[in-house]
Amino acid sequence: MERYIGCDVHAASCTLSLRNAAGKRLRRDVVETNGEALISYLQGLTGNLHLCLEEGEWSQWLAEILSPHVAELVVWQPEWKPGSKSDAIDADELSERIRTGELGRVVFKDCRGQFTALRELARV
Repeated sequence: MERYIGCDVHAASCTLSLRNAAGKRLRRDVVETNGEALISYLQGLTGNLHLCLEEGEWSQWLAEILSPHVAELVVWQPEWKPGSKSDAIDADELSERIRTGELGRVVFKDCRGQFTALRELARV
């Protein structure tokens, strides 16, 4: 069972939109931008999870900590579009884009633990 998640990220919170393989939005949630909270959210979902994030200041960190918990993680570079925007609209668009494969500009994120290594050095 495939599940597609779009995540609109901000400093304080993330808006997540979950779809099934047919494209039906199953739920929309707001989760604190906190590694433990986001991992807990993903662990509470069933199926093969495909996650799409917008490129931004949090995307490298999120890609590193969330990639072990999903089957696929894509960081997408959006193009500017005029019109109404909201966190919910953005999250819905991301979940639909990863479901349909309409991603266009994808950004590679190296998830080899750069932040993990830095964190370990800080503990010394």
